[in-house]
Amino acid sequence: MSERKNLPVQIIGGGLAGLTAAIKLTDYDRQVILYDQPGEPDSAECYRSVHTTQFNLDKTCSYLDLDITGCFERVESETVYLYGRRITKSSRAYACERGNAIGSLDHTLKTIALKKGVVINYQPVATVERLSDDKTILATGLNQSAYQLLNIGHTELTGYEARMASSKRVTLTSFKDSYTGRDFAYIASKNGIVYTLLFSRNGVDLKNLVDYQDHLRQTTGLIFPRWSQIRGCVPLEHHLFKNDYILAGTLSGVIDPFFLSGVVGAMVSGRIAAMAVIDPPNALREHQRFVKNFRIKQHLYQLMQSRLLPAGAKIIVIFLHTLFRDVGKL
Repeated sequence: MSERKNLPVQIIGGGLAGLTAAIKLTDYDRQVILYDQPGEPDSAECYRSVHTTQFNLDKTCSYLDLDITGCFERVESETVYLYGRRITKSSRAYACERGNAIGSLDHTLKTIALKKGVVINYQPVATVERLSDDKTILATGLNQSAYQLLNIGHTELTGYEARMASSKRVTLTSFKDSYTGRDFAYIASKNGIVYTLLFSRNGVDLKNLVDYQDHLRQTTGLIFPRWSQIRGCVPLEHHLFKNDYILAGTLSGVIDPFFLSGVVGAMVSGRIAAMAVIDPPNALREHQRFVKNFRIKQHLYQLMQSRLLPAGAKIIVIFLHTLFRDVGKL
């Protein structure tokens, strides 16, 4: 990539990883062109979602050298419905809003990027198939075409999401039951919306959705008027460099393979991807530092799927997973 040193670095993907990489590249005095898909009408509302994750907010902001504290709010307590058991516990998680609305994490990062001179090029389909050699960083998230083109091992996931207005403060309720398959569901609220997501790596069908809707009514009293189906891919391996490209975000494997939480990992990997343009060896060391427990967490996830494992033992597996957080211990 040295022959392109004086050319703008080009990034495909305008999510958290791509935006963070773009911002950090401007700190290296590099010009950046970021390719993203144009928003749909009313996208500020229709793409709003609430995500929760456990991490050290102050240390993460320091590592990224970005003040994003205003995008996160502490979740004081969490209710978990685990195979018929109701557990209420104190929480160390933070909630943030994703999407295009003002105040969301995405909107905040995009505002910073534009102020720093990042050029955002909106195209109808900013797909990986249209790559040329001058496209440096790939941050395409759950997009399947990137995994196929680069021959990255992955698994597909499907699910359903819904959102509606809410006056609730920051809340979090998680569900793990027969209708969640290999994964889980959750409902969270922040910034005047309540959002719910049901997904699984072994597929979610309409019966699973109906069972989840029934459980939501019974436990929370909430009825969401409209649901949308989601599809995507998550990696079974991790890479910083692949086929002469730099990877960032979920595509790079900086994601928790147990719960698939990736908000903080996306931003951290964005910083590392920017570093990889300037200093590849040190960037690779940083990447390895944040994925060192990837395989261990994969094995714990596989153990969790065993039908022979009683519910009590699965609670222990979930606890063991917390001991191997990479990004969360930043």
